[in-house]
Amino acid sequence: MITAKKIFYFNALFDMAMSGYTRGAFKRAADEMSALIIPMGSSEDFCLVKPSLPADYSKFLEDSGLVLPKLVKTGERLDSSVTAEPWGWDENAHTTFFKMGVNTFHPDFTTVRKINNRRFCSSFSEIEASGVPNSALLSSPEELKNFFTKSHEYPQIIKPVYGNSGIGFLRLDKPPGETTIAKILNLMKQHGAVAAEPWLKRVMDISSSLDISADGEKSSIRHYRCLVDSRGTFYGVYLPPDSARLEPWIPALDKHVTSCAGYIYKSGYFGPVGFDSFVYSKKDGSEALAPVIEINARHVMSDIARALKSKLANNKYVFYRLLSGKRAALPENYTELRHILRGYLFSPAAGTGILPLTPLRNTTDITCQPYRNAFFISADSKEKLFWLDSFLTNTLRTC
Repeated sequence: MITAKKIFYFNALFDMAMSGYTRGAFKRAADEMSALIIPMGSSEDFCLVKPSLPADYSKFLEDSGLVLPKLVKTGERLDSSVTAEPWGWDENAHTTFFKMGVNTFHPDFTTVRKINNRRFCSSFSEIEASGVPNSALLSSPEELKNFFTKSHEYPQIIKPVYGNSGIGFLRLDKPPGETTIAKILNLMKQHGAVAAEPWLKRVMDISSSLDISADGEKSSIRHYRCLVDSRGTFYGVYLPPDSARLEPWIPALDKHVTSCAGYIYKSGYFGPVGFDSFVYSKKDGSEALAPVIEINARHVMSDIARALKSKLANNKYVFYRLLSGKRAALPENYTELRHILRGYLFSPAAGTGILPLTPLRNTTDITCQPYRNAFFISADSKEKLFWLDSFLTNTLRTC
């Protein structure tokens, strides 16, 4: 019987399931993303991957200096000494792990859903004075009507209480008309409530994360810069060797995140949890922090980025980058990849360069590349790091 410490599983439809969006259309993309969590495992761990990965994929990562966990498929039997570690706990993760015979000790699913709801984040904001200033949770048509009868600055962002990465968000550049009100009411009917937030001039997005043990102990508190586009869609984590840009905000982040973790634990949750915050520019030009604007009772992308940095480039400038398959024409094999990257492929000896983390092709269809690609980029300076990112995106766009 094989034993190990943990088995990791990136159940990428975790957020979609709570959001109520149709998951069938996203299944292939979600299965492909199962490879993203591989860097979090040690050589003693396991990682569940769907579908089977190309034969040259694991060898490429190992040749790049990455120590891999043992890759297993759905249904393979392990034993109860192996602890399940999904991206987030839901019924799908439990069923998958239960069939494999591993330890599935987890928080209650109802509690997980409760924590991931923006209603819960709003309730914490009322206690701790956190979140986006002048935001509101709207739970009924009457509250919606009353909200828009008042004077507000625009744009306003309307968010369903479940979901992330801009899915389901509505941007209002002026007071809504009947058609827009109908869309908001439909979101409210589907999710139970919506959040309304003023559009602020963000200057820095921040991801924080920690772990809450079953007895309530909080550990591994960390803060990182993340990058999102104008629609609120996450596309990267920036990890410099020092935290100089974050330094002024760390005391406040520690305070709010630690307090929120206690609030979360009292509500019945334990496990990994992530928090989104941002720094914005006020009208007078000064900067202010909007702490804990989102809560994710699951792992977050900065956990993967941190694991990669510690294994491959601990003292370097690092960028963990996601790139849509629509914006990246990948080569068919790693020989071609080395050619088009012209010497900028990641070097384990130097700890710098560009390392593709997702397979170049989907083994269920060798002519088809993944919907979403992940890259680990490292350099000796911030300037070189983002030059490499620009080189990568421009090269893949035209190759």
